Amino acid sequence: MNLEGSMFVPVFFYGREQNLWEDRGIDLKMEVTGFGKFTRTFSQNLATGVSPLSSLPMATNLAGDTPVKCFGQTMNFINQCFVPAGSDIEKPEDLEGKVLGVPGRGSSTTRYYVAQWAELFGFDLLNDPEEIVDSSTSTLYNFLDEGKEVDAALLFTSSTIKALANDDLRSIYDPVPQWKEQSGYPPSVTMFGVYDDFLESNPQAVLDFWEGWAEAVELFRDEFDSAISQYGAVGGIDLSSEGETEVVRQMVNNGELFPTEWNEEWVQANADLWKLVAEQGGIESAPGTDQFLTTEDLENKVN
Repeated sequence: MNLEGSMFVPVFFYGREQNLWEDRGIDLKMEVTGFGKFTRTFSQNLATGVSPLSSLPMATNLAGDTPVKCFGQTMNFINQCFVPAGSDIEKPEDLEGKVLGVPGRGSSTTRYYVAQWAELFGFDLLNDPEEIVDSSTSTLYNFLDEGKEVDAALLFTSSTIKALANDDLRSIYDPVPQWKEQSGYPPSVTMFGVYDDFLESNPQAVLDFWEGWAEAVELFRDEFDSAISQYGAVGGIDLSSEGETEVVRQMVNNGELFPTEWNEEWVQANADLWKLVAEQGGIESAPGTDQFLTTEDLENKVN
């Protein structure tokens, strides 16, 4: 399952076109779907073997009865908070008494922000602003761009990229450097999961899938112009905007968007953040690190 409009989708499409999984004996089939169905990938058996999944639905699956493990990450959580460039708002604490837009109170973005801002700034995102405007990320972007309705807004990935390419908007919070400073690693927004029975029966296939993904990320970076021109649109990128393309290029080149390292430290950083989300009521409970597999764990299963 792949999420419609997500930036990791072009990596899959371009890698599949270059036979990176086929050459490893993997028949990779993809369905691009909306967010609601995407979140039910494992809980409703919509995937066969392995699939990406948004991180908080993944946490819920791992902590519940769904027979699944997490064996890697797909994309970092780059969704930022923006204000108009001329705003006097400089940091999250300045939003007290202001109007804040969120792309769904129950979205993973909002729940991550609630936890991070409470931990880093002692700021209650849902109660300290004067008003919360709950709307789609595209609508919130338009509000900001037009300077109406909201003083600041949290944006999903595609709108974050648009905002970074827009000189009339300014970011006041970027979770990648902020959380990296806190925990040593940025948070993951989408992750890879595998059914327990498939893992036990096909550990080599799971490792091959992960290695195919890592090669696809490298190829996407090395052949960026070709890859983005063919598949950028399915990732929500406006190909007529040179600014958006350059924002994505920079993120891909510096490893900010698609990290391909997955070790115990990455696992612990994500598990710790899920605990904070659970403490703030964003998920019912957080899974332990025993529900993860590092790349080394996969290699040991094969050997």
